Amino acid sequence: MGALITSKNDMKSKSSIPPIIGFFVADKSGRTLFAIESFEGALRSNLISPSQGVKCDLDGFMMFISAIESIMNTIDFERLEDCTVNGRKFKMQVFFDFREFSLVFFAHPSINFASLRQGIKLYFREFFKKNHSLHQLHTRASLPAYTTHIKLHLENWLRKLNYELEIIES
Repeated sequence: MGALITSKNDMKSKSSIPPIIGFFVADKSGRTLFAIESFEGALRSNLISPSQGVKCDLDGFMMFISAIESIMNTIDFERLEDCTVNGRKFKMQVFFDFREFSLVFFAHPSINFASLRQGIKLYFREFFKKNHSLHQLHTRASLPAYTTHIKLHLENWLRKLNYELEIIES
């Protein structure tokens, strides 16, 4: 799988940041279906500047990502699959290459997404195939039970991934 963390010292110096902070699953119109966090409040506490406070709308973020994807497709980028943005406090990885969904992962700045990309894509291809009705979440009568089941599944997957990354790092 290769090196998952670019610098062991980088990981230790920012130990309060989990390897994978969390991720969003959204439909192609930018509607957030799931916000999965390594712990409650992880996305807000690690991504939003204290000066922005509650003014930042994390749910609106996926609409912004959807708009970027739409513009990129209009410009005719050949096979826009993913995009990485490196920041001082975190790294963002956007996966556009699912037909009906987009994924945005937020991670510790030392995480090497190149090593994780294939595993994440494979997992979510299978996940979306098994859960083919996810795009109908807003119309499903059994929404609460169904979404709770899916969210728990994704949270367990993230917990396992973070555990594996922490073991590799140590």
